[in-house]
Amino acid sequence: PAAFVIPEVWLNFGEIWAQPWYFLLKEWNDKSPLANNRLKDEAGMNVPPVFDVHPRSLFYSPFWLVFYAVAPANTPPERYRSAQRIFDDRLPIHPGPPFIYSVRPPDVVLEPMLKHPTLEKNITGSLSQTPISYVDNEAMPYFSEGGNNFRFDSKLVIEETPMFLLSKRDAEGLIVPMGTPPVIGSGPLFARRPADAPNNRPRFGNYTRLYLAVIAATAGPFDPAAYPAAEAAILAAGGDPRAFKGLVAVDKACFDKPDMLSACRWLSSQQTVEDAAGAANIVRTEITACSPVVHYDEKRIVP
Repeated sequence: PAAFVIPEVWLNFGEIWAQPWYFLLKEWNDKSPLANNRLKDEAGMNVPPVFDVHPRSLFYSPFWLVFYAVAPANTPPERYRSAQRIFDDRLPIHPGPPFIYSVRPPDVVLEPMLKHPTLEKNITGSLSQTPISYVDNEAMPYFSEGGNNFRFDSKLVIEETPMFLLSKRDAEGLIVPMGTPPVIGSGPLFARRPADAPNNRPRFGNYTRLYLAVIAATAGPFDPAAYPAAEAAILAAGGDPRAFKGLVAVDKACFDKPDMLSACRWLSSQQTVEDAAGAANIVRTEITACSPVVHYDEKRIVP
């Protein structure tokens, strides 16, 4: 079980690229660049970061390559509010990690305590908000959604993974999503890549393309409250029944079996969805999304 947020959606975009983002430092420390090294204002607060592509540009994306620009320690805090000024002053620049930062309107904020929708656990951690950054001298608040959590190629194109909306066909043959939790892939479509999540930080699923995955008519979602015997079996095995809520089995008849946990074939991974639906029943859409995973494997992701 996981949780994700969607701050941006694209329609009919073939590729999304990583863009540069700059933190202002007063000195360089290659072991720990941000540790007590941020350029400060008169109040002792960190000088806001600067990014290079305005949200009004179609080249804007929330996927960034962080760079550290080193300014003289006596630099006025208002000097660097555009990337152009950093270039004009020829500040030393050092590369950093990839990060997801989503520019937001000032009135779009996080709730004080975000909870996983089914596990009811705290999911704050890699997801946070910051009041200000700058692009072309314009102030922009933003969300932070984690670092080192996406892949990109030598041309800075972000790797997309599928987000499957499990679906069935109605009486007229039309594809209708079931409304169950989506299944996020761990690699490109049919790549058969194992989940890559070092230290519980997924490096997949943060840029996704929506697919409609048409599955068997016998498939159905599990609700622990409707199957008390199965709920008891999960508890006896040391599991959390809430982690199974909404999980879809290929044949929902397995919910009534005494050995439900082993009898059910769950559609809970990219490979199981692809195998159950088959290539002919996986329908590509032109909708892609920034979809940072903020809770994974029943645990919050530590920033």
